[in-house]
Amino acid sequence: MKLVRNLTMALFVLALFAPAAQAAEPGHNFSLYAGWFYPEGDALDEDLTFGGAYGYNFSENFGINIQTGFFDVDDSANNENVEDFLEGAPLSLDLWLVDFSGVWYPGGGNFGVFGGLGWATIDATLHVPGDDNDLDASDDTFTFHAGANYQWNITETFFIRPEARVRWFDATDAGYDETQWETIAHFGWKF
Repeated sequence: MKLVRNLTMALFVLALFAPAAQAAEPGHNFSLYAGWFYPEGDALDEDLTFGGAYGYNFSENFGINIQTGFFDVDDSANNENVEDFLEGAPLSLDLWLVDFSGVWYPGGGNFGVFGGLGWATIDATLHVPGDDNDLDASDDTFTFHAGANYQWNITETFFIRPEARVRWFDATDAGYDETQWETIAHFGWKF
């Protein structure tokens, strides 16, 4: 409860000092982000994700965005369901994501909704004891995503934009058929 109160207060203070400029001002923007990855199912645990994004707003109501990110699951893999002789074998899974989004700012304000297509590259390795026993799988797949964000303009050029995103993909060769969520915070610059 104390954490929720502190986060709410921090967001309120940010909103107080944010200038009146709208988030969807026409022009370019670039951001770096960090956040949390929430996979569905039992194969993976939630963990840190990070990346960067470039956007261009055509008008106060519409823009586009390309975002790329990385999720390294080496410490988050749950391989309890592997056959007994492999139980405890380390699993490495790297997930690289690229999302292309159309963004709509209802009323030209700071709140935006987005969605689009993307691409995911998944590389999995089960490290089996012994020489050259590792099991590898890799898959590339199209993805679909949707989400919402809110941009606080801290200065005329610097912003913070928290965002929630859901992504659907089917990477059958790598054994990963899931929906995953991300909550991230962009720290960016408008130019």
